[in-house]
Order: sequence, then C-alpha cells, then structure tokens
Amino acid sequence: MLPRRVSPVSGETLTSYLTRLATANHLTVSEILADPHPDPPARAARSGLPPPALDALPGLADPDIRHACL
Repeated sequence: MLPRRVSPVSGETLTSYLTRLATANHLTVSEILADPHPDPPARAARSGLPPPALDALPGLADPDIRHACL
C-alpha cells in the first residue's frame, strides 16, 4: 500500500502509470516493483507520514488497475 494514490488514465501504458505512481510517492519505479509491502517505518521515512496515518490510507483498488494498458 502506497501513501499517495494515482488513478490510471484511460489508454495509459503501464510504464507511464508506474512512473507517475513512483513520482507521486517519491520512489523509483524499481522501488515500487521490488517490494510490494515495504515495512511501515520505511514507508513513513519515504512519505514523511507517520505509520498510523499510512495504515489508514486505502490501497489501489483492482478496478483502477484494469484501466492501465500493458
């Protein structure tokens, strides 16, 4: 679960979506792909938000992912 959500744009490539998602979360695409469940202290350090705030944020819903093109 990432602290910042980014909705895919209709017709957007997966590469474009992952780049925007990484940028919004102050990560690289490699970091996003490397560890889908980073530990809360690491997420907090990257986002600047405390772990309890991160735990309260929703994940990216499956229907949102289906709009991204491979």
